[in-house]
Amino acid sequence: MKEKKEETKEKNRKKLKLLKKLRIALMVVASLIFVITASFAFKGYKYPGFINETVPLYSYHSKANINYQVLYNPNILYAETVAGEGLTYITQYIKDVKALLNFQFTGEREAEYKGEYEVSAAIKGTVKEGDKIKTIWTKDYQLLPRTSFQGKDKKINVQTELDIDYKQYYNFVQRFIEDTKINSDVNLVVYWKVWLDAQTDKGPIKEELIPVLSIPLNERYFQMGGSTVKENNSALETVTQKAAPINTKKVTVLTGLALLALVGAIFLYFFTVGYVEDNYVKQSMKKIMKDHKDRLVSLHESVVLCTDNIIPVKTMEDLVRIADELSKPVLYKYEGQGVPAFYVLDEAKTYLYEVKVPQAESIKESKVQAEVPNVKA
Repeated sequence: MKEKKEETKEKNRKKLKLLKKLRIALMVVASLIFVITASFAFKGYKYPGFINETVPLYSYHSKANINYQVLYNPNILYAETVAGEGLTYITQYIKDVKALLNFQFTGEREAEYKGEYEVSAAIKGTVKEGDKIKTIWTKDYQLLPRTSFQGKDKKINVQTELDIDYKQYYNFVQRFIEDTKINSDVNLVVYWKVWLDAQTDKGPIKEELIPVLSIPLNERYFQMGGSTVKENNSALETVTQKAAPINTKKVTVLTGLALLALVGAIFLYFFTVGYVEDNYVKQSMKKIMKDHKDRLVSLHESVVLCTDNIIPVKTMEDLVRIADELSKPVLYKYEGQGVPAFYVLDEAKTYLYEVKVPQAESIKESKVQAEVPNVKA
């Protein structure tokens, strides 16, 4: 039994010594980290959760656009009396503008639909103020009244033509400028408005498209402007849930942390030993007294020693060897409090060994202050 205790003590001497409370706290923290990270890693692998996925139920494409041609009066410049889109037009030669208005809808499957369209216009006089365009006057027109259409199909195609009497609007602007003396940028803005309500097997669709054609009215030559094409690719959708893929990176990191925490807990349990600081000092003193009692001299009084030439030694055995070499006694004064210190005095030198707890720092010569017999160094 005694041999077993001695063997246990010998094993404990080889282990890393930590304060008992610190050792227990570190083991608890390591264990908690292991349990938490391992739980999250398992959950992330076994139950990765769900993600929302948008599924199209009915896809469709709608488009409304304004195409146009400019008709010229016979003139000395152009042999042709019809000019296509995207050109520069000379105002003096223009007879008329012909617009082709088109609306198309293509669905994934058949749908029952009804809709309306109209064409309106406005002459707008504008001026530029800094970075903004300000409208200073407007005159509205209804070019085509609201018209209905309906049917049942997966394709819808609505077309209509519109003659825009350019000269009529141009002459109005010239008269307005002459009457008011207001010079500004003036445009005829044509709006092709289309509304659609369709009922599909997956729900209703509502569309509103308004392409715009802008025609300058007080320029000697010009180009058409505006957003002449409006279109929309869309779908009726639903949101479903599906199993999320495993977040491999997250699971790997959590597993790594769990293993580190487990290794830490095992290390603390098998390769460290806890101690209570006061008990450690007392046990150390007991061993020193047992091993070196005949070499020790206990001091009754103590004084502060000059610290200019104190030489610390690592172990009590080292200090005893120095005492043997110098044929000097080992002095100490300890009353059960503080850190026990042992000295060997050699003229101007003092050899010092202190019983310190394992985590304490080495003695720093500049901070050493020891109590020894009334001896001047």
